[in-house]
Amino acid sequence: MSTAEKRDTKFKSSDTSALTSFDKSSESSSDNELLQIFYEISLAIGDSLVQRTMLSKSLSTYLKKLECSMGAVIQAKTEGGTLNFDIAYSIPRNFERQASDYEEIIRKQGPEVAKEGLDVIKGKRGDNYYYIMSLSDIGLLFLLKPQAPLEDHIIDALRPLNTKLGKAFRACLQSEAYIQNNQQFMQMTNMLPGILFEIDTSKRITFINKRTYEIFKTIDSDQFKPKTIYELFKKDEIPKLDDLFRNIEEGTALVSADSWMQTMRGTLLPVSLNLSPINRDQQIVGFRGIATDISERIKYENKQKQLLKKLSENIREMNCLYGISRLTSDSDLSLDEIFNEGVNIIPGSFEKEDLISAEIKFQNQRYESRDFHSTENWIYSDIFINGEKAGSVSVFAPEDYAFHKHEKELLEALGHQFGNIASKMTIEEERTRLYNNLMEDLDTAQSVQNFLLPAWFINDDDILFSSDYSPSSKIGGDLFDMIRLDNDSYVMYIGDISGHGVQAALTMTAVKSIINMTLEQDDIYKHPEKVISTLNSFLSKELFDENYMTFLYAYVDLKENMIHSLSAGHPPAMLLDQKTGTADFFEAKGSIPLGWVDDYEYKAEDVVHIPLEEHKLYMLYTDGLFECSNNRGKQLGMDGLKSVLNNEIDPFSVISLPHVIRDYLVERDFDISEDDFTTIAFCRNPYTRPESNTKLFRVQASIESTMPKAEECETFIMEKTANSIAALQTKLVVNEFLNNIIEHGLHKVSKTFILIEVHIEDDIQLIFRDKGMEWEMPARKDPENFFKEQNKASADRGRGIQMIYGVVNQFSRKRMNDMNTTVFTISR
Repeated sequence: MSTAEKRDTKFKSSDTSALTSFDKSSESSSDNELLQIFYEISLAIGDSLVQRTMLSKSLSTYLKKLECSMGAVIQAKTEGGTLNFDIAYSIPRNFERQASDYEEIIRKQGPEVAKEGLDVIKGKRGDNYYYIMSLSDIGLLFLLKPQAPLEDHIIDALRPLNTKLGKAFRACLQSEAYIQNNQQFMQMTNMLPGILFEIDTSKRITFINKRTYEIFKTIDSDQFKPKTIYELFKKDEIPKLDDLFRNIEEGTALVSADSWMQTMRGTLLPVSLNLSPINRDQQIVGFRGIATDISERIKYENKQKQLLKKLSENIREMNCLYGISRLTSDSDLSLDEIFNEGVNIIPGSFEKEDLISAEIKFQNQRYESRDFHSTENWIYSDIFINGEKAGSVSVFAPEDYAFHKHEKELLEALGHQFGNIASKMTIEEERTRLYNNLMEDLDTAQSVQNFLLPAWFINDDDILFSSDYSPSSKIGGDLFDMIRLDNDSYVMYIGDISGHGVQAALTMTAVKSIINMTLEQDDIYKHPEKVISTLNSFLSKELFDENYMTFLYAYVDLKENMIHSLSAGHPPAMLLDQKTGTADFFEAKGSIPLGWVDDYEYKAEDVVHIPLEEHKLYMLYTDGLFECSNNRGKQLGMDGLKSVLNNEIDPFSVISLPHVIRDYLVERDFDISEDDFTTIAFCRNPYTRPESNTKLFRVQASIESTMPKAEECETFIMEKTANSIAALQTKLVVNEFLNNIIEHGLHKVSKTFILIEVHIEDDIQLIFRDKGMEWEMPARKDPENFFKEQNKASADRGRGIQMIYGVVNQFSRKRMNDMNTTVFTISR
């Protein structure tokens, strides 16, 4: 068949739709001429997979056969949700400049063809007729015909040809993408450090990467042209390769094995080989392989084998050394116990171990193995501590026993090991002794510091005061106090000495003494500016060197019901309203910290004057409260502190407020250990008014104090309610629960106290607060069965809590940091 006949057949089989469309629509006498036009256009389309070649031939045929003056094939692209058009090929080449008006038409009307499914848009501008035709979803065909328009039946007949042109255009784009991807793949494979190859089913090599050439060819030859994969491997590896290929053919997707390859120079190369199939139409058409050099791994494995061999030859010695090391890992064993057990391990590392004895001498002590017997045939090694001989380790054997070289080396090693153990444990014991002494000193310092600070709660006739102090270490540099000067005057102060730990704590102790001496001067306490100026002058000259102190001093005048406070670089005090539940800072006045300028005089105009009112709490604190950060690194800050008090804590209680704040921060993962953390609160005592239905009782933590305090509570209930049953029940609960707190939480420590708050409304509420250990209340039991069991056992313990359960109708218990709060409700 001729070339023309072949092209005829191609046209007839693939483009009959175009001719059929024309046949149905054409009634002119020039049918054969138009058929020839469409025939030639059809032949031009798809003649090449090179985009530029195919578009050039196709578009030029369109223009020539349809007598058009301009044309362009335009690619549609969607970028960021916007449809754009790029000219893929045009005649003339400078289409954008010569046909700028038409380019605007294409830009405006093109989306109608591309998006709305129109086959063609036609129009006229001047003497020229233009056509924008769809090339399926790949783009547009633009034609410009001068003088006369294209007839409608010709436009209809062009639709299938345009569809074919669109498909051919897409095929060119895909072909170019494939070529580009193939080139990128080749570049990537050539960059890989490993050996990469592809073979067909006959094991003939179809591709190898650049690294393979570099490894396998000889230095002075470029004639590395292997035909089959077998040429790259040792001959005795070929059966293994065939097994791997067979596994893949039987359905395994990936096979791996260690193998040996061989270069043209005869050099052997150990590799880890991975093989996988190359599939086409669900048939295996070849194999792809990657071989990775494992020379270093083989070298390491050989070293391991040599080491294991050596270790196996010296297993006795290793067991001995391991046994001694295991003893030292037990932190509960003393040096004496290590020597006692270690001397019995030594004979097992020698041949004829049943006839071997061992002995350790250390600092006038002697340790012998079981069934010890000395002989004239013995070897030894000295034990040294810090370069001085402290003892020896010896091994005794029968007269005819010949000690091997490795046994002598073992004994030498044991001498070093026992010396290291003794040295380490001696140092550790000394370090432990020094640490314990230091901790004892710090405990003493902590006790002294706690003694200098006021109790966590003070129930005075006129003022209630509470505090929560948590140093960043055992002791810290925060200081605070409440001092009653006369019947109508109190002083509250809080300070923060720069630094932490022992230095700050020692400075704090001295500063408190100086403050107390300063306040003894006549009437100076009434003038905050004079107090702080005096302190600053003395501390700057006599005590502070590198230190300084922020300080807030508050003079409380009960006659005037006023608080006069001055801040020396300290955070402002806060005012909390119990009625409205709101909190805000004192007026922001103040001056520099103490110790910055030794002759600085603090001003009276910087003193803040605040009324001392009922239902108001006053809170002082150090910067550890608001500079703490949570686990996300966010600092609480002053605004955060104010927000917490206004929105998260309700109601405000002077007794628990400092503890509630710390508990809130700890529960939300704020780290309060970065700095000393101190909060104090005070207010007028509302419980001393005769009409008050709430009363506070403070009881020392001793069994002898519980019943008298329980009777005081009973008397208060009788005075307020005249209900003898409720009063008796109150007495029972108070007495029994105080005994339990002392026994379980305070372990009969008398140098502390328990606070009881008795509150009478419709019911009686008893609130116990203590700073003892946390202990768990026993579960409530059925009263009748419980007391039957107790009576049978003749027991006198465990009844108190069950008796309390029988009296109260509500119960709650919570621990806030180091303070336990327990609430019982008794029905009236």
